[in-house]
Amino acid sequence: MEKWYAVQTFTNQEEKVREKLIKLGIINVAIPTTTEIITKNGKEKIKTIKKYPNYVFFKAEMTAQNWHKIKNIQEVMWFTNVDAIPAPLTDEEVLRLQLEKF
Repeated sequence: MEKWYAVQTFTNQEEKVREKLIKLGIINVAIPTTTEIITKNGKEKIKTIKKYPNYVFFKAEMTAQNWHKIKNIQEVMWFTNVDAIPAPLTDEEVLRLQLEKF
């Protein structure tokens, strides 16, 4: 059964991790962002900001094979876990993070 998980990445490596997860066949990969309008020197710019820097969320079945492949992605620091075992996000966390829209 597929569940949502989170991995912590090295700084600014979220997109690389997303690409590598997709190559592994994981379709639901999320990097939640928000946009801000910034005025600088009288010009407005739209800036995309990561809500949770250094984290990538994905939905997958956590088999031993998937766990091994994901933890060996060079840009991944670690899974959110309990006793060194990847822990899926709770339903409340998934709702709060609004991951079901991804």
